[in-house]
Amino acid sequence: NKFGYTRQYHISLSYQQIELYEKAIKTQNELYQFALKYLYKTYGRKHIGRLLPFGQGINYLNNKIKAMFINEKYELKRWNVKKLGLSSHAADEFLKIIFTNFSQYRKRLEQAGQMSAVEKYNLRMNIIKDKDGKHKNPKHRSWYRKGSMNFLRNNNSFRTITSQKLPNGNTRLVSPHHLNVADFGEIMVFENLKHLNFEEIALTKIKRLPDNTFRLQITFTREKKRSSQNKVVGADWNMFNNEVFRTSENKTIAIPKEIVKKANELEAAKDKFKSLRDSEYDKRGKTALWQKYQRKQAKLSAKRANILTETYRKLVHELVDEFDTVIIEKIDAFEMRKRSWSLNKAQ
Repeated sequence: NKFGYTRQYHISLSYQQIELYEKAIKTQNELYQFALKYLYKTYGRKHIGRLLPFGQGINYLNNKIKAMFINEKYELKRWNVKKLGLSSHAADEFLKIIFTNFSQYRKRLEQAGQMSAVEKYNLRMNIIKDKDGKHKNPKHRSWYRKGSMNFLRNNNSFRTITSQKLPNGNTRLVSPHHLNVADFGEIMVFENLKHLNFEEIALTKIKRLPDNTFRLQITFTREKKRSSQNKVVGADWNMFNNEVFRTSENKTIAIPKEIVKKANELEAAKDKFKSLRDSEYDKRGKTALWQKYQRKQAKLSAKRANILTETYRKLVHELVDEFDTVIIEKIDAFEMRKRSWSLNKAQ
């Protein structure tokens, strides 16, 4: 009944806000190292049989990690935002992300734990090859390292501070170009924000880019009003003539021609700069010109991906918003090849 979307805006922070951001990032980095160490120690490879918490248990675990962190690192009994720079709500959101990523690693860890001792040895010694004849583990990593979360090293750092929209209304519009954001106060925004619906704001993120400029990313959640009519429809996957779905009601959902044209133009432009980049590398290596071509092709590639992703999301809503149940055939490449082989054999 709800769906989310994000928007980014160019912002300018004051010197005090930049100092607050840097202090919060420092605390967040320390919290990440502490939380990851605790999760590995408590739910890592030596404790695969121990169940991960779920539901309210996740909140209990995150609160426990926060309490241990401020006690061991700062000798505090309660969270002090003035001393830490990072608010308790921002720490909660950050720990939720860590736990979600760690739970995905745990799934892979449980699968890898079922390997025999011989299989684990062969993997570690890089004996196993894939279907193309290439070795699977050139860095000789142990079986439990596959998909693992890495600690921060070599002065690496996170760049984003995430804040919740609190009930007391911290996120509010001061003027068309000034927004009051939780944890940071009033921020100047270059874009005009007078058309924003603040009732739909769920999260705000302050992010520092590599060029030391800042961006504000707002996550919105919108409720979709649906009538409980138990409407059911079947849908087939299809990519012929840019058609994505065809429903049992013979409705066609396709990628608009102008989007296809724009994506093809961006792909051609990207390939042009990619070719220039590769040619420059073959002649002189990674020069300043090579860096320029690399940035341009990466920017075009990201722009194309963003346009297509936004289009796909709209197409999916066009399919699912009108129905309570959508039935789609489960298809994978192996089954499709299997069916094709059986059909050819029968003929």
